[in-house]
Amino acid sequence: MVRPARFAFFAVLTALALPAALEAQVSDITEIRLDRQYAQEFIELHAEVANAMEAGSGDIKPVSKNLLAHSWAGDVAFIEIVTYATMDDLRADFNRDLAKIRAYRETLSEDEREAFGERYRRYRSLFLEGHTDETRTWVQDWGWNYDAAGHETHAHVVTRSRYDPTYANAGEFLELYAENLLPSQEDHPGIMVTASRHTTGSGANVDIWTVYESWSDFAEFMEGGAGGDPPDQAKMARMFEIEGHHEDDIYVRVGTMNRGEDGTAEFTIVGN
Repeated sequence: MVRPARFAFFAVLTALALPAALEAQVSDITEIRLDRQYAQEFIELHAEVANAMEAGSGDIKPVSKNLLAHSWAGDVAFIEIVTYATMDDLRADFNRDLAKIRAYRETLSEDEREAFGERYRRYRSLFLEGHTDETRTWVQDWGWNYDAAGHETHAHVVTRSRYDPTYANAGEFLELYAENLLPSQEDHPGIMVTASRHTTGSGANVDIWTVYESWSDFAEFMEGGAGGDPPDQAKMARMFEIEGHHEDDIYVRVGTMNRGEDGTAEFTIVGN
């Protein structure tokens, strides 16, 4: 049986998101700290600014953007996950937000520019206060995922288990985890289990991400585990020995943007 994650008390949730079917390989992840009283205002401004940047973007575009809300009262209120097809694309698009906004503002009337400018400045003040950034590479051929079609409007529950083995032990840790704790898709009530590795910035060396369609599916896992064969105790002992610091977070998706086959994309706030 899979060892239950060590989760804290769940408060009322609002929500976030992951790369669509993991077609992309690298993500820029921003943790955003702000008072909860500003949460709804931030979500609405984030959607507007994300679509403004999409309208003003050039040839290099992210594959997806997702906003997740932390599900209990911690210092991190949201995380934004912006995913690119390659690290080269991420680097080429780095620090181009203001250029995108300027390009978008050129499409507006003078009155619209002034009003949007006020909202954008408010958004930046909420976004930048106490934020941290990192880039992470998604581990290919590890875990399993779903066909994203039809799931975009759901407020998925997302768990993130952070482990900090040394870089020398990270590959062994993921291998041991896959052999002993990674459930089969048939045995697990979730719709995605995958892993990412830390690349730059501030973050744990290994993250294990699990996505559930609903809170009832998450509760099913917490009550009964994921089934499957019992783990090898010697391998489990080695995994615990090298896992480093371990903590768990849980989020709900509040907004998402996935690029369609025609190249267009729109950030939308998802419902429950």
